[in-house]
Amino acid sequence: MTEPPQEPDKLFSIAGKRVLITGGTAGIGLGVARHFVAAGASVVISGRRIAGPWIAESIQARFVSMDVGDDESVERATGEAARMLGGLDVLILNAGAAKPVGPIEALDLDEFRDLFNVNVGGVVRGLRYGVPLLSTGGVVLVTSSVGGRQALAAPGMIGYSASKAAVDMIIASAGLELAAKGIRVSGVLPGFIRTQIAAGSGHDDSWLAHLTASGEAREPADMGPVFQFLASEAGAMLQSSVVAADDGCSAGLSASVLRHLTGA
Repeated sequence: MTEPPQEPDKLFSIAGKRVLITGGTAGIGLGVARHFVAAGASVVISGRRIAGPWIAESIQARFVSMDVGDDESVERATGEAARMLGGLDVLILNAGAAKPVGPIEALDLDEFRDLFNVNVGGVVRGLRYGVPLLSTGGVVLVTSSVGGRQALAAPGMIGYSASKAAVDMIIASAGLELAAKGIRVSGVLPGFIRTQIAAGSGHDDSWLAHLTASGEAREPADMGPVFQFLASEAGAMLQSSVVAADDGCSAGLSASVLRHLTGA
């Protein structure tokens, strides 16, 4: 006998979920945190900003100081967040960096290592110290990047693209390993979001939007519903996958770019 479908409101609900978001004081992390709080979740955001406690208070969340590039900091902060919340149901590993490391023939190896330490090491540390704190049926969500799917032609971005490609493989591997423990691991691949990282690219939003099929550069809060879906029971079948919520960026060249290249 076929079971009746769950009510949509319950299926997509994250009300009461206890959530830790790394890199939650700005950009996508803050936008998702704000959305989760509005949806009834209990949220702790983490980061290195001195203003972190006030940022958290402004969205009715809580704050823990965390440097994802440091083992002891991640271990301490994840434990502190779990104690604040009385447990942990959802771990969102969002913190990352996108700094250039120089052209290949003059590659700054220290900068390259630092970038991997944050983007790759930060995710690994989050898993290492966060997974043991997750409740049964817990969820890990990781912020991916178009740069991990397509190499970026800009000089100096080899480190960023390589690190984000590594993150996608970590998502796949961790999901397969942790499935036996009832933990889901998935990623979200954003398109062009109006963040400080995007602003640092040197291009304005109108130029970046041409790279998307929709012609849109999104706001950080626009990512909230995507993360909510994956954190809710509605996302139960998503394991070891990366959901491309990127306005078609990773699919190929947009019509706008093709027109520019061909003159048609």
